[in-house]
Amino acid sequence: KGRTFSADTTLYTTANNTSVFAGATVSWGWGLDKSGFIDPRFQKLTANVLDRFTDNVAAAAHQTALVRPDELLAPEPLTAMNCGANAKNLLRAADFESTTAAWTISTQGRHDSVAAGNDAAANGPQMATVGDAVCGRALTLVGQAGQSLQLYQDGIALTAGQQYRLHVALNADSWGLMSLYLVQPSNDYEPLGVANATYIVEPTWRRYYVDFTPTGFDGTIKDARLLLLFHPNQADDSGTKHVAYRVDNVTLTPIDFYAADADPNRLYSWRWYDEEVMETHNVTLRVQEEANVAPVNTYTVTLQDMESGGLLYHETAVTAADGRLAVTDIPLGEYLVTVDPVAGYLTPDPLWIGVAYEMTDEVVISLMKANATIYLPLIAK
Repeated sequence: KGRTFSADTTLYTTANNTSVFAGATVSWGWGLDKSGFIDPRFQKLTANVLDRFTDNVAAAAHQTALVRPDELLAPEPLTAMNCGANAKNLLRAADFESTTAAWTISTQGRHDSVAAGNDAAANGPQMATVGDAVCGRALTLVGQAGQSLQLYQDGIALTAGQQYRLHVALNADSWGLMSLYLVQPSNDYEPLGVANATYIVEPTWRRYYVDFTPTGFDGTIKDARLLLLFHPNQADDSGTKHVAYRVDNVTLTPIDFYAADADPNRLYSWRWYDEEVMETHNVTLRVQEEANVAPVNTYTVTLQDMESGGLLYHETAVTAADGRLAVTDIPLGEYLVTVDPVAGYLTPDPLWIGVAYEMTDEVVISLMKANATIYLPLIAK
């Protein structure tokens, strides 16, 4: 379902030249969610599966054979704009700038604190902090040929039902594979919503992420473990090949439902992090004090969706001098509109509006003067 590409190629060949997944024409549909919208999470998953079967293909042929839509599937380049500390980060020593003590490295059943620095033991991994050319200092890990390498941090607090984004910047001196896991060691290493999220690590700095909602517990736990598994390296002809992985800016942050715009005179719909396509419409609200009278104030207007009680959409903005407020790209649905009190006027009751494609006129909110004269009829007894 959806747009596809095809490639006539052998996708994967084992060391003894056995074709595991090969020949003919391979077609792949763009990842769609259950509503039929393009979902980058499914696209990434499909691409990662295909990438796993192209492990032994040279980089140039690999890119030519798959013809991936890089604008959607490629990880984001690491730039100075996305470096630095994140106040919402739940991880410690995430940027490796001043300390690495919160991290542990493991291989062949051996566990070492990263704070120990370089480990030149014959059967142990090597580690060091070096410049990453963009974001200051990074952690470098060099494992033994044919052995996996783990980097993990314990004591992470998670809340059930909260959505999170797990992000890491990676680089390698040749093509490699990294998988993300989030588990609870005290509960038999129960997966907590992220298990085997696998990514191709390129010989250039890239940012990788996965969005998830933790599972397997209620309330809040404080003993989760984040684990980065670097897959076994392919030995070269001499059997001594080592892939050096570099890690930086590891963050685990709660995801907000929407991002507000800096312009106080306009309202914008929330930005869904999974980038689903949403049906939207434009609406103009106009506040007037009296019919056919030019406004003398600006007005503070709040708009919130009724379905979630303002959880998914809750925005406040100030009208222009003519009393109008443009609401652009608002998702279709039902909303409540309220106006903050204005001196000399009664506070109007909340106004219900239904946002639909057929809306063409302005939505007018009229204010009534607080000292308005009300004439009552006299009734003779």
